Amino acid sequence: MNREATRRDPIPLRATGFIYVVPSVGTDYLQPSPQQVPTWFEGRIYFGPCKIPMRPRMQEGDYIFGISPSTTRPRRIVFAARIAEKLTYAAAYKKYPKIRGPDGPIHVRPTKSGGMGFPECLYEHIPGANHPGGWQNDIRTPELDAFFVCESAVSDFGRWLGGDGPVLTVEVLDFLKACTVYGVTGRLGPNSSATGSAPVAHGKLFRGLHAETAFPETFLDLVLRAMSSSKGSPSMAAPKEIEATRQPTRKAAGARRYACGSAKRADPKVLLVRVGADQTEGGGQWNGPVDVSTRRFVYVPIPETKSLRDRMGKAYSALVPALKQMGQALPTHLADRMMHLDPDFEFLTYGDRGSKGQQLASTLERGDLIVFYSGLRATQAGSQLVYAIIGALRVDEICRAIEVRQSDWYRNAHTRRELKDDADDVIVVGARRGSGRLSRAIPIGEYRAGAYRVNGSLLELWGGLSARDGFLQRSAVFPTVLEPKKFLNWWDQQASEMLAENNPK
Repeated sequence: MNREATRRDPIPLRATGFIYVVPSVGTDYLQPSPQQVPTWFEGRIYFGPCKIPMRPRMQEGDYIFGISPSTTRPRRIVFAARIAEKLTYAAAYKKYPKIRGPDGPIHVRPTKSGGMGFPECLYEHIPGANHPGGWQNDIRTPELDAFFVCESAVSDFGRWLGGDGPVLTVEVLDFLKACTVYGVTGRLGPNSSATGSAPVAHGKLFRGLHAETAFPETFLDLVLRAMSSSKGSPSMAAPKEIEATRQPTRKAAGARRYACGSAKRADPKVLLVRVGADQTEGGGQWNGPVDVSTRRFVYVPIPETKSLRDRMGKAYSALVPALKQMGQALPTHLADRMMHLDPDFEFLTYGDRGSKGQQLASTLERGDLIVFYSGLRATQAGSQLVYAIIGALRVDEICRAIEVRQSDWYRNAHTRRELKDDADDVIVVGARRGSGRLSRAIPIGEYRAGAYRVNGSLLELWGGLSARDGFLQRSAVFPTVLEPKKFLNWWDQQASEMLAENNPK
């Protein structure tokens, strides 16, 4: 293997989030020197020496989150970034000369010393660089010969947040409690001992540790939402900071996440969720039709790809009457297939799994609003796709799919599936008032800057969206409305009729 090459370790199917306390951060929430990692330089975060238990586990596509140390008041999340490159130190030295030691975080340079063991056979310390007496320990094995370059900063993601970073809210601590702690001996167990004064802990041990989560996008959403709240929007209260001397009174994330009927928050959260068929293979390679003059549409779900319980299938042929009313026909490649009918507006339910299911369960409470939108195909010739809102659910309950009783399996696409005992599917049940399919679609999108995005004037009316520049195409994290009161005022003005049915009979 050519060790000068960029590392290309297999990228896991699901990204991991690594969360740790950055001990080198000063009381001003800044790093005292560019030698210290993580290093913020020219629009990127770089990660090199130290954190020996963590670095061998980190891969391209994973997320890193840093928390300020106990010497800071209040404790803040000082950076959140995603790994773009994992390189050997030799490759990093060659590719990034501006951050070489003695001033930068790359503290070793390539050399060749025959007859010596690793790492001395390949590296030598750069005079004046960091860790002069411990560089061999930093990269004592080939697995530790890893230097990380994060993606370029986009707004609050990928940059050094420092004193602008969000304080550790109760919601953030709840999430941290559900993470797993790792130390020098490997996996230690759940982070249930976490407190405001020791956000990553195992019993009485809290030094040299890091936490991991299989749901980094959900944690990122919490961080960005806390950021937007703490900026002092007049329509949202700033998140309450965790006091180091008390324990939070809310339930831990692992319990609250699947608690049906959780308490209604003062300012409802508004989440945008894209649903329905599209041109991708998984989306059925088709788009549901919409008449742009009347805004009448047909809700066409994506195809079902999992095994279903006996007699629980929902065939695409059920859409034929609604399509016929609009002068449309079902494509032949869908005629014999089953739909993944989700959301199911007839029963006011929506389900998801994996990181998105985790996001629903860990961030939504009773009274919050899920707004569903689709990329629809205009029936008028020559028209582009119409990105439009087609329905909504006002959250009433959030439950684990495997805990839904058998008599209710028919109510959602995920409970109609054959589920394993450890399935992580989550079901959201909507309140009867404020939930349903719209009788007329509400167009919200336009094509600009190479993608479909929320119309610029509408984006201003809503008070902004967590997705960059109102991006509407599929993403790993559901976009959230930054100023829910503004959105809800707009939503009320639409006076849209909501139906407890998937398509008009």
